[in-house]
Amino acid sequence: HHWTIGIREVDIIKLYQRSGTNSLRAGVDPDDVISDLAAIKEKCEQNGICPIFMTLPPINPQNIARAFNEPTAEDWKERFAAVNAYIRTQIHIDLAGKIPEGVDLPTELGLDGIHLDPPGKKLMAEAVNEQWEKVLAQFAEK
Repeated sequence: HHWTIGIREVDIIKLYQRSGTNSLRAGVDPDDVISDLAAIKEKCEQNGICPIFMTLPPINPQNIARAFNEPTAEDWKERFAAVNAYIRTQIHIDLAGKIPEGVDLPTELGLDGIHLDPPGKKLMAEAVNEQWEKVLAQFAEK
C-alpha cells in the first residue's frame, strides 16, 4: 500500500539519512542527530503526519569492519544511548525488549553488523505488533 503525501518528501528523506545509525557510527555528535530527529518530527506535524520513532538497535563494529572495511566510533554505545534516551521521550516503538542495547548486535540478527537480517526484522516486527495499540492510544491522547 503506497501513500502519497503532498509535502517535500525529499527534505524529510535528507534529514532522515543524516539521522541515525550511520551518522552516530561515523562519529556525528548525538545532539546533531537529535536535532535532525526533532526537525523531522516538526516537519511531519506541520503536514498532519503523526511521527512514530523507533529506538536504535545496537551495531557490531567487528562485523561492520569485515563487511564494509569501515571503522566505528569507539564510543558508539554512549552515542546510541543518548539518541535512544531522546527517542524514549517521544511516541515510539522500543526495541530494547527484543534486541538488547549496550552490547554488540549478535551476528545472527545482522550479519554485516548494521542492517537487521530476517531474524532481527522478526524481532522488530514483534516489538511493533506488541506496542502498536499503546502507540495509537498516545496519539489519541494528544
